[in-house]
Amino acid sequence: MKTKIITLIVICVLVLNGCMKQYKPSEHQTDMLAEYIAGTVLKYDKNYETTLLTSDINAKLNDYVNDLVYEDNKDVNLKDLASREKDLDEEDRNKGTEDQLTDDNKGSKENTSLNNDTSETIMVETLNELLNIEGLEFAYKSYDFYEEYPKKADSYFNLTLKDGNQLLVVSFSVHNTSNEKIELNLSTSDINYTVNINQETVYKPIMTLLQEDIHFINEVIDGGEEITALLIFEVPKDTVVSKLDLKVNQGDKSTIINLE
Repeated sequence: MKTKIITLIVICVLVLNGCMKQYKPSEHQTDMLAEYIAGTVLKYDKNYETTLLTSDINAKLNDYVNDLVYEDNKDVNLKDLASREKDLDEEDRNKGTEDQLTDDNKGSKENTSLNNDTSETIMVETLNELLNIEGLEFAYKSYDFYEEYPKKADSYFNLTLKDGNQLLVVSFSVHNTSNEKIELNLSTSDINYTVNINQETVYKPIMTLLQEDIHFINEVIDGGEEITALLIFEVPKDTVVSKLDLKVNQGDKSTIINLE
C-alpha cells in the first residue's frame, strides 16, 4: 500500500510541475504539499475513513494550493487547507440538497399536473345528447360534393376553392319540437367538428358567411319550425368515399355520426 501511495505522490508532483509555471517551492512547502497529496491519496483507500471528495472539490483545492505556493509564494497551512476542504465539501452537499429539492419539487408539480388531468372523453350516441338543448332536435340529413356552392345564381356569396379541390357539404336539420319560440345560438358554443374520410384523412370544416353555416347560427326558431344547418369541408376532387364519419366534440363529450 505504501509503495502505491509513494508512486501516486511522485506522479502527482510530476503532473503539477508539468502543468504549472516554473517556480521552485521551499523545502517546507514541498513537505507540506507531499503531506497534503498523501492525505488526498489516502481518501481513496477503502480502509481510510473519510468523505470521498468530488472532482469539483479536488479541482478547487488544487487551485487554492496553486495560488498560495506558485502565485503568492506562501506556505500552505494544513489547518487552513482542511478548513477550506470542509467549507467546499459543505457547499457541495448543500448544492446537492438544493438540486435534489428542485428536482423533487419539479417532479411533484409534474405529477400533480398529471394527476389533475383526469378528464376523460364521454362518448354519447347522438348529436342531441351532445348539445342537450331542450325542445330542439338535431338530425343528420345528407351530404354531397360540389364544385361551387351555393348554386343559386343570385347568391350574394360564393366560396372560392383551391385548384383541384371541391366542397363536401354536410346538412343537418334543427327542429323545434315545442310550441314555444326557442333561441339557438351556436356562434358562442365551444363545439369542434372533424370529418374522417375512409379512416385515412381527417379534415376540419371551413367557416363561411353563409346564413346556414352551423358555426354562426344565431336565431329564434318558432314552435314547430325546422331550419337547416350546414358544415362545409374543402377536399380533393379525386376523393372517393367508402366510409365517412363526422366527429363532434363539446367539452368532455363526443359523438361520431356515420354519414350515409
